[in-house]
Amino acid sequence: MSAGLPPALSPEQWNAGDYRQSARELDTWAKQKPERRGEDDDTEYVAKLGLSYDDGVILMNRAHDRVLVPPPARAALAAFALVGQPFGFTQEDVAIVRQAAQRLGSEATGAALLHLADRLAALLPPTDASGVPGWSGHFEWRHSGRGSGVQAGLLRASSPLHFYFSQRVGRRYTPSLS
Repeated sequence: MSAGLPPALSPEQWNAGDYRQSARELDTWAKQKPERRGEDDDTEYVAKLGLSYDDGVILMNRAHDRVLVPPPARAALAAFALVGQPFGFTQEDVAIVRQAAQRLGSEATGAALLHLADRLAALLPPTDASGVPGWSGHFEWRHSGRGSGVQAGLLRASSPLHFYFSQRVGRRYTPSLS
């Protein structure tokens, strides 16, 4: 591990499958973020993350609204969580791992590195021929039920997560691409 990056979770948090962020940390982040919009609702920030008994990811906000991310959507959640983060990785990182794999050839270590590169690449946004990320921009979806609010991130209209939400959640969510 790089000396500049602390572990994402403590051993205790890993063992419990539970991460909780203090209200003070959330408030500090909310006050320091570079942009603030009228639709921002401080009760919507995730205050707890965990793992469920059936391999789902539990997200709970400050208002105690609970959302379960099922296993089919966990890869998309991981990909979105890594975008632009210092603990994430890039297409260049994948290329370095692939080069190391090619140098090792058909050795078991080379095959393992190639498999690792494939797994890393699956979590990155697609790029066009010039290497520019190929997502279509910012998205928001609005929920009209309990815990109404706006969630935002990056989403391609053809992405598996978009398909998942359109099939599983239906018309209660209205994507708005900008």
